[in-house]
Formats: sequence, structure tokens, C-alpha cells
Amino acid sequence: ALVRMACLSRVFDIKGGEKVREAFMALETQERAALVEFLNADGIKEKGFLIYNSPRLISNAMNNPAVGLVPAMRMLLKVYTLAAKEYHGCERNVVTIMVDDLALLAERC
Repeated sequence: ALVRMACLSRVFDIKGGEKVREAFMALETQERAALVEFLNADGIKEKGFLIYNSPRLISNAMNNPAVGLVPAMRMLLKVYTLAAKEYHGCERNVVTIMVDDLALLAERC
């Protein structure tokens, strides 16, 4: 899950990876566990969510000092959690959720 968060954050070096690791570890234990579960869902064994434009959301938040990476991870978790509630019982194995507006807000906030 940590590597996926690094990819979503669009970091490709050790310094960026360390920022992602620090932010991930700053989450509460239950937040990390829930995020890991959602990020590891494959859409085969369990319902998976494609959070479309999540890399833009995370990288915008990371580059905006008014937002930051930890709040962005929490927002991503909230999107996953609300999607899981909304689509509980849905027959589709993979559900796409668009976060374009959140990504824009993370950039301009």
C-alpha cells in the first residue's frame, strides 16, 4: 500500500518516498489499516474502487502547504469509505469514482 501511495503521489525519488512514508505513518493505526485494505482490493476477491484522478488529488495536496499529504490521505480514505457504503450490495466488482473536483480543490485551497 505504501508503494501505491507513492505512485499516487507522483514521487519518484527517495526524498519524495520518505515524505509519503512519514505521512502514511502519521495516520492513526485504524486509518492505515483501512487504507491498506482499500488499496489492496483487486476487484476479483473483493469489491474494488478505481478512484479516477486520485494521483492528481494526492499530488496537488502534497504540493499545497495549505492542504498537505496527511489530510489528502484521510480524504482519499473518506472517499473509499463513503463509496463502500454507497455501493454496498452492488453487483459490479469494480466501481469508478471521479475525484476531479476534489483534486482541483486540493490545488486551489
